[in-house]
Amino acid sequence: MFRRNSSDRAGFMRLAGIFLVFALAILFIFLMQIPSEAAENALVNVKLSGVSQLDLGIPSFKISPNSQYVAFVADREIDNTFELYVVPSTGGAPVKLNAPIKVGSSINIYQFTPDSSQVLFVARHETTGASELFIAPVTGGPPTKLNRSLVTGGNVGDFRLSPDGSQVVYVADMEADDVLELYAVPTAGGTTVNLTGDVLPWFDADDEAFQISIDGQRVVYIADHDVDDRKELYSVPITGGARVTLNDSMIPNGDVGQFKLGPNGTAVAYLADQETDDVLELYLANITTGYQYKLNTLLPLGGDVYDFNFTENTGRVIYRADQLVDDLIELYSAPVGLGLHIKLNPALPPGGDVFGGWKIIPGIGYVVYWSDLTTDGVLELYSAPVNALGANKLNGPLVANGDVQSNFGVTNNGAYVVYRADGDTNDIDELYASQLPTGPSAKISAPLVANGEVANFRISPDSAYAVYLADQETDGVNELYYVPLAGGPARKMNEPLVAEGQVTNYYDVSPDGARVVYVADQEVDGKFELFGYI
Repeated sequence: MFRRNSSDRAGFMRLAGIFLVFALAILFIFLMQIPSEAAENALVNVKLSGVSQLDLGIPSFKISPNSQYVAFVADREIDNTFELYVVPSTGGAPVKLNAPIKVGSSINIYQFTPDSSQVLFVARHETTGASELFIAPVTGGPPTKLNRSLVTGGNVGDFRLSPDGSQVVYVADMEADDVLELYAVPTAGGTTVNLTGDVLPWFDADDEAFQISIDGQRVVYIADHDVDDRKELYSVPITGGARVTLNDSMIPNGDVGQFKLGPNGTAVAYLADQETDDVLELYLANITTGYQYKLNTLLPLGGDVYDFNFTENTGRVIYRADQLVDDLIELYSAPVGLGLHIKLNPALPPGGDVFGGWKIIPGIGYVVYWSDLTTDGVLELYSAPVNALGANKLNGPLVANGDVQSNFGVTNNGAYVVYRADGDTNDIDELYASQLPTGPSAKISAPLVANGEVANFRISPDSAYAVYLADQETDGVNELYYVPLAGGPARKMNEPLVAEGQVTNYYDVSPDGARVVYVADQEVDGKFELFGYI
């Protein structure tokens, strides 16, 4: 029999030890190259609003289109004087964008340019005391005033940016105090154009009713150009020029109520009591030529159109109306051009209605609507094709006296509808997702503490998950959670809260879906600060 002597055995053991150490070293190096699942999911919570000794308030914030910056309003420096700041969404020192503003005032209107490089805002600066329009780079620097000099008492109101960010249209009483007109100016600075023409003693542009067409070529707005207090609909080139009246002749006391621009850049739909006083009907107009016609069919006595929207391809307009029977509000589809008018919901039970908040599902040619279609007073979700009758129930069974809540949302990819409902326990709202266009539905929020419920939610722009606010762990203490829509556990997003602390309703998801920004008194009770989960 062959035998190793002690020297051979010792040498063998030394050699084996060397190979073991070498193998472990190689394994360690290999593992270092592969991020663990825990590392991949190790998201970070950062404070975005910086350090302030004041009892901070943050009434609003906005995330830039490229998701790299957050603009927010806060009284960081002077109590109850709310100024505008920008901070990288990954954290850092906030940069103030405005020059000194009047003590006690607040910047409420602001917007990033489409390329995320600048912010436009309206501020009441200390030097003039008037609200004026400014633009500043996100990196800071002196803001540039965009409006011309204002008449004594004049102010800039709201503004809209063109889709490419090259022009801004704003409302101001720049020529005569309390006479509001529309102006356009390049965001890079330059000549200001009065879009609404000469000042008339009765003229007043509605600062809540002007929009820029999707191609950036025209501005559509409501104003009483022709008769004092008679609101009509007009269109004008964004570079200035002759305006076009979009509504037909208006009866005495008639008005245009609201309008929406079509996604093709040439159509506008509007509601007006154009033919019969206090009877709102739906019309379609070409924003360049002014050619217009009525979309709804004959209404019964007392009937009205209530709300409306274009389908994605502008081939149809969906609207709600009591078009067949007064006070029986149903959902209809009208062709843009030739085609059939279609009622989308089947017969309703006595007392039933289709309610507001319905949504067109992106990409698949369906609409989701909220109705007590099955049982009067029991509100549920249904889907229908945009050009055919349909009643696919989307929610699962509800507890006795349960309802689906009105603030449901549809993912951008058209795959899910997300909604709150008291499905299992009456008056306890939980979060559900239903596959589109026909279901099934599943609860996606985590189990709740006794008396806890989901307060509200947001859907991520990438359609991957929902973020929801709930007192899920402690009754009366709202915290922030996210949950994958395709299935998976919910995860809390905020850090542990100080006693009496809350996450507020002010939270949002970045356009790239990678960040969530929220306001909470997370560290000091009553001191509301801005945080990011990245």
